[in-house]
Amino acid sequence: MADYERRKDDATIAEMLGMMRSMAQDFRNQADKLLCVESKIDKMLAAFPEDGFMAHRLFHEKQIKDDSDNHRLQQSLKRNIVEKGVWITIVIVAVALWEYIKVKVQT
Repeated sequence: MADYERRKDDATIAEMLGMMRSMAQDFRNQADKLLCVESKIDKMLAAFPEDGFMAHRLFHEKQIKDDSDNHRLQQSLKRNIVEKGVWITIVIVAVALWEYIKVKVQT
């Protein structure tokens, strides 16, 4: 009976060791995943300036405002160029019409 009990205890110990090895492997897998996540978080945080998220947000708000100001300036320049082009066209047509009338009156 003692031999049977010892074999039963050995089997229980072997089973427990197998479970412990499995748990250790699971722990290593989870640790590897955590290291991967930590690495990704470090890369993400590296994108932010030393002052952190607030400075990053303020930087982008300033960039958006500057882009908006540049867009308004470009629109204003385009409008100004078109207006001047229209005036030049009107003057050219008026001068051509004036010259045409002068020629017709002289003949």
